Amino acid sequence: MGSTSLIEPEQTLRYHLAVLEKEQQIVSHRAGHIYHYFPNGSSLSYADTIRITLCQNPTTEKILGIIAAEPGISGTVLPPRCSCFGYGDRVCGSDAGFGTGSVCGSC
Repeated sequence: MGSTSLIEPEQTLRYHLAVLEKEQQIVSHRAGHIYHYFPNGSSLSYADTIRITLCQNPTTEKILGIIAAEPGISGTVLPPRCSCFGYGDRVCGSDAGFGTGSVCGSC
């Protein structure tokens, strides 16, 4: 009997995503060890795709919301303004100027 090699589904998916990206059908952005894929030529701007990618992490979304509300805020002033650093209970991003209470606009 011959041996049959089984291809893991994630390897197959990863291969096909790589082919689509090489053919410029999709674009990807990496956040940590996670990749986010977007159709190339979609109505989303590059900045939108980056924002969506970063906002998958609640802590990053909170920090970006504070920075959007207070551009130029320093790293020493930021921690007390955000509960993600263990200070207070502020709901970050609620006044970020996006009208929805989140920097992503998806909440």
